[in-house]
Amino acid sequence: MESGDYLWSCLCYLELNMVRCVVVSHPRDWKWVGYHELMGHWRRNRVIDLDRLCWRLGIASPEEVRKNLEISLAQRIARNRIEREACWTESLAVGSVSFLESIQPQISSRMETEIVQTIGAQWALQETPVPYGRENGSEKGAIRPKTA
Repeated sequence: MESGDYLWSCLCYLELNMVRCVVVSHPRDWKWVGYHELMGHWRRNRVIDLDRLCWRLGIASPEEVRKNLEISLAQRIARNRIEREACWTESLAVGSVSFLESIQPQISSRMETEIVQTIGAQWALQETPVPYGRENGSEKGAIRPKTA
């Protein structure tokens, strides 16, 4: 995951998982999400390095992260922008083209990879689809996961 806007989008997306599943109406209502730690409600057994997160996001302080997160989540919920986004669930990496080009050679996989544009101006590194029947000699077309 590239830093900055990509990381912020991913963070908001993850925080909305239980809202997306219609388990709760806001991340604050789910005990097992990073929201409580990010908002400073947990003092013990913390997992998130807030200073490093601020640095990766390019945000000055944890307080600014908290304020921006609260606003971003409220806006996404109010606009019903909580739907599943394929780039976060079907990609090996997400970021700018130059970031993905630097990551691509480091991915060791049996599958070939390709850089594709997802929703908006987001880019993702994904596995190249394998043609159907390649193993048995029948090349009837490529199977590719559906993207939302």
